[in-house]
Amino acid sequence: MSSDPKATPNAGSIPLSQEWDIDRLQAIGEGLSDINSMLARQGGELSEQDLAKVLEQLKAAEVVADDVEGKLDELLKNLGGMLEGLEADKGEGQGTDAEGKRP
Repeated sequence: MSSDPKATPNAGSIPLSQEWDIDRLQAIGEGLSDINSMLARQGGELSEQDLAKVLEQLKAAEVVADDVEGKLDELLKNLGGMLEGLEADKGEGQGTDAEGKRP
């Protein structure tokens, strides 16, 4: 079991924070589908109430998109650091051989 308090107890499971993000993304996708349906039914015109709902869903989508973008930026930063470390190890002859063993 992982020591991460946000992880579920099953081995190989998705951390709860990621599950929550997936749920939010799915809800936003459903919301966007609802918006498209409203527009199709009403010939492209929305009532004030429908427009307020659309704006609320778009704001929620923006929050999720910003969150995902931040996580991707952090992931790319971490991968870049790992790559630099591997290249430094390789340059110093500390890499692994073809069998995954250190020389």
